[in-house]
Amino acid sequence: MVVNLCLILFQSFPENILVISSGLVLTGLRPRLPKIIIIAAITSVISHIVRALPLAPGLHIILQFPVLVMLVTCFYKLNITYAILASSIGVIGITLCEMILNRYYPWLREYLLKKY
Repeated sequence: MVVNLCLILFQSFPENILVISSGLVLTGLRPRLPKIIIIAAITSVISHIVRALPLAPGLHIILQFPVLVMLVTCFYKLNITYAILASSIGVIGITLCEMILNRYYPWLREYLLKKY
């Protein structure tokens, strides 16, 4: 249970804050920190539950995305179209960043280990 709580607190929760904030900012909306924290907390717990299910890899995002859209719609009182757009931009943005960082992380780690 400790590992699971650590995953929620140190990986899923900050990632969800980043997804929600970046999606809202890039769609021209001003994110409010208390709302973002509540949405990220709910989404992180749901994410953990969905990932614990025996699903095919990648299927979890299909189940989590509607939850994220509903939460953004409810908390920000947005039209469903804007909520889908903000959530999509956030998810695509974090995916692109992870793809880039995962590609260059081994090189960066080796470089830093040699330098220091």
